[in-house]
Amino acid sequence: MLVKKMQDFASEVTIRKGEKSASAKKLFQVMKLGVKCNDPVTVTAEGPDEEQALAEAKAILEANL
Repeated sequence: MLVKKMQDFASEVTIRKGEKSASAKKLFQVMKLGVKCNDPVTVTAEGPDEEQALAEAKAILEANL
């Protein structure tokens, strides 16, 4: 769900878990992070709609993790 929604944004959105990072727009990269419930992650975005992308990513992650 996160990957599909992030593809709507022009900004580059990145998820980081520990030392690993992945594009939030690429399903297999996100899956390889192995994020589980209550794992701490950092989400960053760069681009013209970064604030909206971050807000949407936060909402999806909080609702589903």
